[in-house]
Amino acid sequence: MLDQIEVVENPRTPGEWIVEGQTEDGGIRRAVFIDADAKSRAEGYADFMRFLHQQNRHMSAA
Repeated sequence: MLDQIEVVENPRTPGEWIVEGQTEDGGIRRAVFIDADAKSRAEGYADFMRFLHQQNRHMSAA
């Protein structure tokens, strides 16, 4: 599951949006969005990953 999820625009490639999060074992995962609707799709993906992370924490606590 991903934690500390961020959405950033690639400074070298305007219009390319990156969703980056840290895995439980300290690794980094990235998803790259590069079409006309890249920013909103990246934000939607990040929101979904945050939701999954919260659900996982609630189920682990139960």
